[in-house]
Amino acid sequence: MVLDLSGLEFLDCSGLRFIAKLTGRLQSEQRRLILLTVRSIVRRVIDVTDLSDHPNLRIVDRYPRLIRSAPPQAPDGFNLPNQKERLAAGCRAT
Repeated sequence: MVLDLSGLEFLDCSGLRFIAKLTGRLQSEQRRLILLTVRSIVRRVIDVTDLSDHPNLRIVDRYPRLIRSAPPQAPDGFNLPNQKERLAAGCRAT
């Protein structure tokens, strides 16, 4: 699964939790999460939490040509929240 984070300027605990849960879910399905065009401030947050060391997470600076045509897709049983849901969730624990 590919997430393009080029427009992301801020990553809080809810975003980290989303990436961690998604990475774990994809690992159970023997799939990998690729984060594209991660800004340096967001990359530092991911690195500080050691999430970047997860074996099923890859961070890529450029948008691979092969991925451009692939539609967004969530793993089975995992819904991608819309922006309103993300904002409402804040940093509460799940």
